[in-house]
Amino acid sequence: MRPRSTMSAAALTVMLAGAASGQNKPDFSGRWTIVPPTNAQAGRGAAGAGSGGRAGDMGSGWGSTITLTQSASALTLEWVYYSTSDLQPPLVFVYPLDGSERTHTLMMGRGFEKQVSRAVWDDTKIVITTSQDFPNLVSGKTVTSVVTRTLTLESPTSLVVETNRNGVLGAQPSTTRTVYTKQ
Repeated sequence: MRPRSTMSAAALTVMLAGAASGQNKPDFSGRWTIVPPTNAQAGRGAAGAGSGGRAGDMGSGWGSTITLTQSASALTLEWVYYSTSDLQPPLVFVYPLDGSERTHTLMMGRGFEKQVSRAVWDDTKIVITTSQDFPNLVSGKTVTSVVTRTLTLESPTSLVVETNRNGVLGAQPSTTRTVYTKQ
């Protein structure tokens, strides 16, 4: 009898330890700045370059300096999109981390644009999928752009944002890798 109860206690301990480790999610909070690519990376389009590796690509799409604030229920992203002379506040996006849908409405010069996002945990990563509808001016039909960003902490001071874009209006799908360092 004694060996069986010892085995059961050991199995329970392992299960509880596994469950507890799944609850230890990283904290992405902080002020983050893009790591610029080295000359060698910029010249050959390296995958690890700071803004995706190629001149002119869209990188994360979030800007060179971002601020993330994380709570148990949401990740908040803030960055200065407009110049200081525009007298506009920074853009702020709140992503609930339970997978629920969040709509953000932005005034981007030609009117209001709506972005619908969902954020979920994938082990120790946060995956944010955002869709946005806009008119195809040639066909007159609505086109949907889908962007998926996967946030990973490579270290306490290194944030990687892998950005996948679905390819719209004949463009090829693309993936970029943006590396930020914590300030």
